[in-house]
Amino acid sequence: CYLLPLLAQLMGHSTTFGARGLVLVPTRELALQVLKVGKDLSRGLKGDTEALRWAMVVGGEGMEDQFSMMAGNPDV
Repeated sequence: CYLLPLLAQLMGHSTTFGARGLVLVPTRELALQVLKVGKDLSRGLKGDTEALRWAMVVGGEGMEDQFSMMAGNPDV
């Protein structure tokens, strides 16, 4: 329920760099579910193309890969 208002605000791409939305969840499994559903919802709003750039940062994973994801200037 919180993703729909967030996606409605983010659908117009901004010219600024960096994350424009942040979703905090308590577990890695829930983070994966939110990532999958968020990508599916945003893709459905704009057709078949990925409308927003997403990144997931979790503890216990390699920091290099996560830093490179964040360097790609994700929207969420």
